[in-house]
Amino acid sequence: MQALAEKIAGAAGPSHEIALDMKNISTLSPIESTAIREALQNQLRQRQLVVTPVSLSEAQVQITLSEGTQGRFFVIEYHHGAEKWISLIPAPNERALINARQKDALTLSARLVWEQLEKFLDFALFDGIPELKSNLLVVEPERLTFYHSIDNRWSVSRTIPVPRSRPVPRDIQGRIDITKNEIKLSDAECSGRLTNADDVHCRSLGGLVIWMTGAYFPGREEGLMTPLPQKCGDGEFILASGTGDWTQPDYLQPFERAQGEMPPVSAGNTIYFDGPVLSLVLEKDTNTTRAVVHNLKTGNYEAYLVAATCSH
Repeated sequence: MQALAEKIAGAAGPSHEIALDMKNISTLSPIESTAIREALQNQLRQRQLVVTPVSLSEAQVQITLSEGTQGRFFVIEYHHGAEKWISLIPAPNERALINARQKDALTLSARLVWEQLEKFLDFALFDGIPELKSNLLVVEPERLTFYHSIDNRWSVSRTIPVPRSRPVPRDIQGRIDITKNEIKLSDAECSGRLTNADDVHCRSLGGLVIWMTGAYFPGREEGLMTPLPQKCGDGEFILASGTGDWTQPDYLQPFERAQGEMPPVSAGNTIYFDGPVLSLVLEKDTNTTRAVVHNLKTGNYEAYLVAATCSH
């Protein structure tokens, strides 16, 4: 990776702004090629180069990650004004190219909690002791549905309609805040003791709420992500989805940002789903995340609890 960055930096010379496009036609997965791009951008930043959109850049660099009988290699196409050249640089085949640092890695595990044909936005599972029932709250666009379970069989205990003064927003979102006993939708909110459906009441807001993400790092603007509060070392951990659209399978993967390091690097195993991750909400003060997935094979919407634990 250093040789690739040196080649680009040497060509850019006094130009400190470049547009970078990377295409993968090798057998590496999209996850791995994304990690390569992030590592390369980190190397370029160390050499005082800034990656910008094409409209703002002085030079354009197209990199193709390919492979042949002799292994993987980078094809570099460089454009700067009238200057244009193409060069090949060998790429290491070792997985260390993607994730050389494995310390403090996380292990992800996913538990399917619920699935249904109708779309839902968020959910909360309230586990009881074995002798008592458990409760499940499912937030749908137009109602809250409360379930109770005994011996692993769910039954509807109550539904509460969500009042609103206008049609349901096309891109409606919903979040449960268990610690505050609140449910916030794009245009409504509910409150009350969430473990007791009789105590929950909803009202229309009359307008739309703007949702903000809880984490960010370059190259993954189209994905969902959330910071993980519990530590396995000195670094900061982030759980992120893929960056595909709503018609593609998806995944969740942990990343770590060590102190002074940018961008984050892969820090654990990846969990794959048969459809896009629509919602990603952290359970407060834990490394467990609620994920809502639209399974493209079955058509169902699925609720998962995804736990991240230290690998050692």
